[in-house]
Amino acid sequence: MILASPAGNGGPEPTATSQVSVPLLAQGRVLGVLSLYDREDGEPFTLGDAEGLTAFAVQAAVAIENVQLHAEAERLSSPTRSPGPGTTATSSAASSRRSSGPGGSAGSLPC
Repeated sequence: MILASPAGNGGPEPTATSQVSVPLLAQGRVLGVLSLYDREDGEPFTLGDAEGLTAFAVQAAVAIENVQLHAEAERLSSPTRSPGPGTTATSSAASSRRSSGPGGSAGSLPC
């Protein structure tokens, strides 16, 4: 958590009189950073503001991770997917033979 006042580090961040930033963390990975600049009332950010933003960032990181996991699961379960890294054409063919039911291809495994 970073509480800064005054902000304005000359970088790509907006010019502000105060700033609070917290990381978006999921399982030890940094997904991003959540930053707020200048309170509407003009007061500097407080530790309570930072704690509230941290609680929000935890929930946001969980939501982002869930969306990423769902997208990966959909990608892996797609019937049109191409073999990924570490998958050989042989293992892909064996997988499709196992999934064909009765009356499937000549190489089908018995049910």
